Amino acid sequence: MKKILVLLIPVFLFCGCGIWNDFTTYFNLYYDTADSFDQAEQLIKQQKVDLFSTEDVPLPGTAGQLLNKVIEKASKILQFHSQSSYVDNALLLLGKSLYYQKDYLKAMRKFQELITTHQNSSFVLESQLWIGKSQMRLRQFDAALKTLDDVKDEAVSKKESDIYEDAYLEEIKYRVITEDYDLAISLINEFLKVSTNGEINAKVSYELGKLYTKQNSPQDAIAAFQNVSNYSPTYDITLDTRIELAKALRKNGDPQKALDIMQSMRKEAKYSDAYHRIDLEIALCLIDLKRMDEGIQTLVKIDTSFSATPSAGSARFELGKIFETRIPIYDSAFTYYMKASMSTGSDPKMLVTANVKATLFKKYQYIRSLIDDSKKQLNYAVNPEEFIKDSVAFYSDTLKPRQDESLNQNKNQNVNDRSSGKEDARLNPTSTSTTGVSNIPKKTPPVRPHLPIDTLKANVVKNEFDLGNIFFNELNRPDSAAYYYNDILNNYSGSKHEGRTLYSLGIYYETLNDSVKSDSIFNVIYNRYRSEKVVNAAAIKLKKPLVDFEFDPAKDLYADAETDMIKKNFNVSLDKFYGISVKYPKSPLAPKALFASGWILENDLKLYDSAAVVYDTLTTRYPKTIYANKVTPKLYYYKEELLRRKNAVKDSLAKIEQAKLKEKSIDSLNNQKGSMIDSLKKNNKTIGMDSLKNTKGVLSDSLKKNNRTLGVDSLNNNKGVISDSLKRFTNKPGIDSLNINRRVMSDSLKKDIIKTPNSK
Repeated sequence: MKKILVLLIPVFLFCGCGIWNDFTTYFNLYYDTADSFDQAEQLIKQQKVDLFSTEDVPLPGTAGQLLNKVIEKASKILQFHSQSSYVDNALLLLGKSLYYQKDYLKAMRKFQELITTHQNSSFVLESQLWIGKSQMRLRQFDAALKTLDDVKDEAVSKKESDIYEDAYLEEIKYRVITEDYDLAISLINEFLKVSTNGEINAKVSYELGKLYTKQNSPQDAIAAFQNVSNYSPTYDITLDTRIELAKALRKNGDPQKALDIMQSMRKEAKYSDAYHRIDLEIALCLIDLKRMDEGIQTLVKIDTSFSATPSAGSARFELGKIFETRIPIYDSAFTYYMKASMSTGSDPKMLVTANVKATLFKKYQYIRSLIDDSKKQLNYAVNPEEFIKDSVAFYSDTLKPRQDESLNQNKNQNVNDRSSGKEDARLNPTSTSTTGVSNIPKKTPPVRPHLPIDTLKANVVKNEFDLGNIFFNELNRPDSAAYYYNDILNNYSGSKHEGRTLYSLGIYYETLNDSVKSDSIFNVIYNRYRSEKVVNAAAIKLKKPLVDFEFDPAKDLYADAETDMIKKNFNVSLDKFYGISVKYPKSPLAPKALFASGWILENDLKLYDSAAVVYDTLTTRYPKTIYANKVTPKLYYYKEELLRRKNAVKDSLAKIEQAKLKEKSIDSLNNQKGSMIDSLKKNNKTIGMDSLKNTKGVLSDSLKKNNRTLGVDSLNNNKGVISDSLKRFTNKPGIDSLNINRRVMSDSLKKDIIKTPNSK
């Protein structure tokens, strides 16, 4: 080899530096770059992905490393060997590498650079194809379709069949992405007529069959799958096609033929890696052939023997469906749906459905347990002797296995002791073994009911109504739903669910096309349950007038009261507003009417104490309304001032009492009568004047003033306004009024009540 290179060197020198540059570029950079790219592309294509798949498949780790190497070396060719003839090759490899790394924008720029700088390159058409692919991934669909059409036309003229086929397939993939299946099918059929690539045609025909399956055209799907063998399918395509063909045959009503195909494949060792998929289809065929036991056994075998495969998740889901619909055992259905929802590698849509089903049956089990528990408690409440009977039976059953276990242990211990000369364990309590007793499952003892009988009945009704709705709406078992509806109506009449239960039963008969019974039930609802909203559902069925549940008799009264207030008939308006709160306390207008009453008393009639009483009633009855929030601050200061005045009176009285005690003490110490009289006069004068001055007012004036304040106007006026919380008048305020640094008004009722905006 060295001799050949030595002989070639003069040739390269004679022919020029360009050839020598190409030679060094090829062997130093391009050869390794192209080899790394080929390896990476092979790893990418080895991933099992459907030809028209729209999923974004992760790049294999090794392929990613190789592509990084390609990008690095191709960039060196462009930088350091820009005069070689491998620049266009490097640009093409660089663009493809960026495309596989999902950097489509940079990839497109490299392809465009190749076209611009090397217009005579043999890679121009291929670069245009990859530009179209990049535009498709960037969702520039209109531009991509235009590019691909141009590529197809030029590929036909240049007889570039590979590029033509690739562009065709890219357009078909776009139609699949946009779910335009009819046009995709049409393009595939055109493609199969012009393509001569047997392996590609096999893949395309297989994908055609899957599209027909999505279109719910099993006969066309069967024809497409059968046509795959006319081309050159790979092992994977052959395997997938035969399984999909069996599915199509089964869905087309020929499960026996599908079963024959699968059983034939099961005998071939070359398909051993796909036995779990084959067994799954065999099980489904057996079920369709009414060979239920064999089908269930095969599904269970997949669940256990191939537990780590995606087919195991499908098998569990199918078992859940069987125990839900064909053999109604809901506990088993819940178990298999739960297992299916946690299966790895399964179809995402199946996982979502399995999770929904598992949640449904968990709810079913919970409601059933509530019904059983409530009925047992109700039975104990009505028949106390049943509780005693069950309790005796429970403790008898609990003690019996323990006694049997202990007896067996003692027998075995006696045999061992006699053979070994040891002491009998029964004679030595400290050596008694309890092995095995702890393993006995613990049962729950009967519980005496603590709820009233009416509450227990209401619980049974609610849970049976919920369970009936689950059967009717979610499990599609209307007969089971009707059983629970009838049980509520026959055994628990007068419940709050009675109207809705009757309506549900009417719907049940409506599904049976029994209009006589359904209309009869709807009429009963319409005539007897006028106060329940279900009456309007029955009215719609009967085409009768609806009941207006928004009707409020207080509306007209409030409007009249408002009119009188506008006319300044405040006394009349006050009576009407307050009357609304008394007559219709549950009306939405009741708190607003109370607020209007207080507003008139405060702002128009100037009866501040009465206004405070009305506001206090408003905050007590309707604390969460906006009207209560408006008056709460002023009401707080009002009560605070009343408490301050009350405390001031108490302080005055306390000081007087202290003065009297002091006076008595002086009298007892003064032995001289004259001095005692002078002292009494002096002290009386002091007490009569100074102490009252110290409390900021004469005692009688203070009492009169405070009594006048505390005597609430509402008790003396003729409005009949009653406070709900006047008895709570002495409640401690949140802040000690003596510690508040603010000016205390003498007339707190006039000056502490802050006027609010007019409210209608």
